[in-house]
Amino acid sequence: MTPYKTALRTPSDKVEIYSLAALANGLDPQPDYIPSPYAKPKAQDEFYFISGKAPLTSVHASLMEPMKFIGERSVWINPKDAERLGIRSGDVVELEIIDTGIKARAKVKVTKRVREGVLFVYSNMYNWMSKLLPEDHFAKKK
Repeated sequence: MTPYKTALRTPSDKVEIYSLAALANGLDPQPDYIPSPYAKPKAQDEFYFISGKAPLTSVHASLMEPMKFIGERSVWINPKDAERLGIRSGDVVELEIIDTGIKARAKVKVTKRVREGVLFVYSNMYNWMSKLLPEDHFAKKK
C-alpha cells in the first residue's frame, strides 16, 4: 500500500533521509560520520569475529535440531584467508579473543559466504530441542 496508495507520513509525503527534529532546532539534519570503535586486525592471523544466523536458522529451525539443517557447528573463513594460513575445511583451529584471552577450538568451514578478514559462527546453535514443545509437535498430521 505505502507509498503507492497511501502517502508516507512525512511533510513531503516521500522518504526523507534527514532529521526534521534536528532541522527544526537549527542543527545539521544529516547524520554525522562516526568511525568504528573497532581496531582493524593488525596481524595476518587476526580477524573480526562475527556471529549471526541464516534463513535456515529461523526461530522454528532453532526449536528443532538445527544441526540437521546446517551441519556441524563450525567457524567460517574466506578461501583467501584459509589459503594464506594453510587451513582447509574440517581442520580444527584454536581461536583466542585478544581482549579477554578466552580460547576455544573449532572446526573450520572454508566458504565464500564471508568476507576476507572475517570469521563467522552461527549464533544460538545448540543441539537441543526446546522442552516447551509437545513431544508430538513435529509428528506428521493425518
